[in-house]
Formats: sequence, structure tokens, C-alpha cells
Amino acid sequence: MPQGADGQAIQIDRFFAGPGSRGDQWRSLVEIAEAGDRAKFDAALAPLAVTEAFHAYPGPQLLAALRDNKSDTRAIAALARRILRTLLTGAYRQNAGEWTEQEDESAVTADVLPPTLGRTEGHRPYFEVLIVTGVPATRWSALATEWRRLRRPPDQFVYEPVFVGSFEDAFCATVLNPNLAWAWLASALLNAFSGEPAIAIEHATLQLEPEAPSCDPCDVPAVDRSA
Repeated sequence: MPQGADGQAIQIDRFFAGPGSRGDQWRSLVEIAEAGDRAKFDAALAPLAVTEAFHAYPGPQLLAALRDNKSDTRAIAALARRILRTLLTGAYRQNAGEWTEQEDESAVTADVLPPTLGRTEGHRPYFEVLIVTGVPATRWSALATEWRRLRRPPDQFVYEPVFVGSFEDAFCATVLNPNLAWAWLASALLNAFSGEPAIAIEHATLQLEPEAPSCDPCDVPAVDRSA
């Protein structure tokens, strides 16, 4: 049976607790990080990283920083605390600096920023887009970067892609991630299955206006940087 960050067995009903249990899992991880037990920290982080893949934040960059830093326990504990704080406050929706290891927003380069964060004044609604695609997972990070490069200051929303490779993962994402407001199924996958799974995904998400173009979001167009 899978275990949570505190080492206790996870019951199936905790999965459907969804966002409510996410903060508790991160609190437990922070406590382990502050205790300095690296082996226990790695054991707790592994199952948490699986469900975090269904969220845009903290994303693969911060999760890799937690996983790969094997020597500086103080830095790991500090980063885990910052991720927990950001999740609880929702600061990642508007503050670009929360998406990188550096807390100084001025140190963040434009190529790694989430969509148009910190580039215009005023508050804009934030949501995440679920993309069900057959593209290999090794390319998802690069595709997400290309999406961010398409963002412009006039955009009315702040939005971030979340990639999954199957309908089963899409279902898990809709249960666990309350930020999802749109589900986009690649045409190749949609044609390979009956209409019922697609209908289930459509009913599990909220479609926002304006209508999305009928194309595969993984076919990212080239960006004209001459303007």
C-alpha cells in the first residue's frame, strides 16, 4: 500500500480528499526536511512527486531541486517551507519568483517564467489547462516552455499547462487539481477511444471563453520575436 510523507499507509479515501490533504502532505514533508533525515525525506518525496505531477506548481524544476540536492539539508528544508507557504497563500498565481529556486524575482529569466507573471499591473485570473497527449513525457517540459514564450502582457488570464499521457491520469488530475479550468485532448488520442471518456473529462472541467482553436496544443507555433 502506498505511503504518505509521514510514512503512514495512504487510504483510498484520502485520494478523494484531493486538495484538502495536499497541504498536510507538504507540512509532513517540511517536518522531515527540518529533521535532516535524508533517507526518510527521499522516501516521503517520491510518492508526493507522483501526485504533484498533476499540478503546474511547484513543477519539475523545484521538485528536481528537492530531489537532487543531497548535501545541503538546510537549503532543502528552506525550499520545502517556501513551497508550502506558496501553496497555502496561492502566491505562485501572480509572483514569478515563486517558480524558481531563487527567491529574488529579478533573478528570474524570461524564458523560464510562467505565463506573463509579473509583467503587467493588476490582478488577472489564474487557471491551469489539462492537456491529454500522446507526446512522450520527456518532451513535456520543453513544450511547457514554448507555451510560456507565447504569452504576452495583454493576455487577460494567467494560465499554465499540465500534461498527462492517458485518460486515467486525466481523471486523477481532475480529482486532485482544483485549478484546472480546461481539458484539451489531442486528436490522435480522442480518435483512439470511444466518446465516453472524452465526455467524462468535459463534464469534469469548466470551459472558459473564448473558444479554443481546434488544433493540437502540442503543435506549438513558432514565435515571431521581431516585433
